[in-house]
Amino acid sequence: MAELVARFLSERYRILAVSPFEEILSEHRVVLLDGDALLTYEKVRDSHDSTEWRHNLRFGAEPRLETSRRLCSELADLGMAAIRAVGGAFMSVDIVATSEGMRVMEINSGVSLNHFAAVSAEHRALAVNVYRAAVQRCFSGDDA
Repeated sequence: MAELVARFLSERYRILAVSPFEEILSEHRVVLLDGDALLTYEKVRDSHDSTEWRHNLRFGAEPRLETSRRLCSELADLGMAAIRAVGGAFMSVDIVATSEGMRVMEINSGVSLNHFAAVSAEHRALAVNVYRAAVQRCFSGDDA
């Protein structure tokens, strides 16, 4: 069955990524710049929509700012290890909590905070600060 599915998908799509299934307990995003976590939040799915399985803000999840210092530190450390592995400087890293612990799900080289910023004035101000820091870094002349 797996071979049949793989063949069907490979005929339809040029690129495939396959990974084992993990039950996701929660999903977090950490935005990092030069070793600093600028923003950390949990992506909380809409509990009223049983059909939506993704923790994606575009599909109705809500960003909840992370306030636990311990969790923020753990997420920042894992996120930094991930972007060091790919040689990044300004990236967002999606990290999921599973029954086996925290796992990096995805590294985003294009940092987009549009849906995050649309939530409230506070969220917009936080997003503006992230982008301001990134732009300032571009013009600092520092090759960190």
